Amino acid sequence: MWLAGNNTPDFRTINNFRGKRLKDDIKDMFTGIVLLLAEAGYVSLDVQYIDGTKIESVSNRYTFVWRGSVEKNKAKLESRIRSVPEEVDNHIEKDKQERSVEELPCINSEELRAKVINLNKQFSCMNKAEQKQMKKLREDYLPRLEKYEEQLEKLGDRNSYSKTDEDATFMCMKEDHMFHL
Repeated sequence: MWLAGNNTPDFRTINNFRGKRLKDDIKDMFTGIVLLLAEAGYVSLDVQYIDGTKIESVSNRYTFVWRGSVEKNKAKLESRIRSVPEEVDNHIEKDKQERSVEELPCINSEELRAKVINLNKQFSCMNKAEQKQMKKLREDYLPRLEKYEEQLEKLGDRNSYSKTDEDATFMCMKEDHMFHL
């Protein structure tokens, strides 16, 4: 206000001034002011404090993706995916009988896409029920499997992330509306 002659500019005016006029010089001015305050003894450069205040977001609280949920749903979907080609392709049925369920490898979307392409080549000799299952595999299971893989990739080593802000993770607070402790 001193610079503005006791006028009260709004936040846009200040932000435009700072962004356009001081864009390159603001870091140098901040450093100069901190050093000036340190020389005068108003601030100490020996100790630095970090604010650890937790502020609850006002975004939708129920849009978190949880690792356990994704892994459970992906496993269920993989078991359904395994059943469709088994019924359509006799060769896959023979492989299943030779292996135990625990030894079955995880299915990823690339392998599934290749199997769907292979089975689509045989589509004309399938009966109506098999054609219906192939359509469900192509239009429902494959997109869901790709979604689960994408979610697991976004999770990385975290346990959760928000759909609206993928960098945010779920944080338990003292006054938690979801009653986590």
